[in-house]
Amino acid sequence: MLPKGGDARTGPLPLHPMAVGDVLDGAFKLFKANARTILTVVGVFIVPLQFVTSFLLRDQVSPGLLNILQDPTVAESAETVDVGGLVGTAVGGLLRLLTGPLIAGAVSWVVAASYMGEPTTAGPALRATMRRFLPLLAATLLVGLAHLVGLLAACVGVLVPFALFSAVTPAVVLEGLGPVEAMRRSWRLLRPRFWPVLGIVVLAWLISSVLGNLLGGVPALIATVLGGPFAWVLLAVSGTLAELITSPIVAIVATLVYFDGRIRHEGLDLQMMAGDVERSAGR
Repeated sequence: MLPKGGDARTGPLPLHPMAVGDVLDGAFKLFKANARTILTVVGVFIVPLQFVTSFLLRDQVSPGLLNILQDPTVAESAETVDVGGLVGTAVGGLLRLLTGPLIAGAVSWVVAASYMGEPTTAGPALRATMRRFLPLLAATLLVGLAHLVGLLAACVGVLVPFALFSAVTPAVVLEGLGPVEAMRRSWRLLRPRFWPVLGIVVLAWLISSVLGNLLGGVPALIATVLGGPFAWVLLAVSGTLAELITSPIVAIVATLVYFDGRIRHEGLDLQMMAGDVERSAGR
């Protein structure tokens, strides 16, 4: 019988080399079992980000599609207001750059604890992640640079860092590595299975994007069509709902891919089983 991770809340999780189905099934089990904690740590960052960004972009959505169809001059007057949109886009991009690594790191911390059978709460996860903020930010910038280089070299080249650096955040948060060391660590763990890893992370991104768009699509559509002075609130709600699904799923899958690499190449499953035997013998 294959060894299992997780606890009573998650049900048995694969503590052995994982196929695509094992990773995705484990991701949804972990999300469901830790939904309150995960949504809390994600919401701490996403809610302010979405509301601030949407407020700064309020002039772009306030005319509304119906008003534009009835009076085309509304659209012409809206086009002359570009400063607020530029500021909103710049501020939103900066906030996303700062909060994205923290979201991924906090979710990775929660998921890793639950996978190991020792679930945690939002407070410890946020504190542990904040302590690793600078390495997480530096790693994000370096991985982004690698994506840019891959894109410039060849469009398909961007897929290489997309797959091989997907375990960088877990390495930074869970092992306390610096950004460069974490990139090397992720590369070594995932390079032997490049194509399966690429398939898993792309599939996870697609699934999370579809679910996020389904949840956030209705408020965004209403805001776009009706407009009005408070349309930006609906846009903020739309973005929040989408991110509450998209960000965790991608981070959870990245963490499971990290564990899969350690199980395959370092015998992490055997180490954990040996630890369980020692603890049982000591009782």
